[in-house]
Amino acid sequence: CIKTAQLRAIKQFRKSKLSSSEKTDNVLNEYKVLQELSHPNIVKVHEFFEDVRFYSIVMDFHDGGDVLNTVIEQVRLTEKEALLLIKTLLPVVAYLHDKGIIHRDLKPENLILASKENDYDLRIADFGLASFIKEGELLKLRCGSPGYVAPELLNDHGYGT
Repeated sequence: CIKTAQLRAIKQFRKSKLSSSEKTDNVLNEYKVLQELSHPNIVKVHEFFEDVRFYSIVMDFHDGGDVLNTVIEQVRLTEKEALLLIKTLLPVVAYLHDKGIIHRDLKPENLILASKENDYDLRIADFGLASFIKEGELLKLRCGSPGYVAPELLNDHGYGT
């Protein structure tokens, strides 16, 4: 950012690789959802740009990598370390649900660490599958990452927060 001299990350989507309007809708939805959020443990979005070739979402830069790679590098995660991550994560999920937002793709790869110095200062990222949901509403779209999807997402009864 020229005004503040802070580093920013840019998540770009090449329009030619977005083969359907549904994928384009996911990009626009991600920006719309992130605009509604203001929480220290959720990636902060600053700007959105569209040009002939790309959609670009400008966010805060975090250089700690993701939780999955951190766990792989450490070889194992102790129960205490897992507890610290969960104690950070669960209030953020509650915040999302209070705002009427369901992420639908929570996984270690979408938990970004703010810096290399702190393995527990995480940010939830990648809101491309997120959806606004009303209290009591049930969603039916099967989405998310196969290795992490909740079982209730796979039945035909619908799911909520």
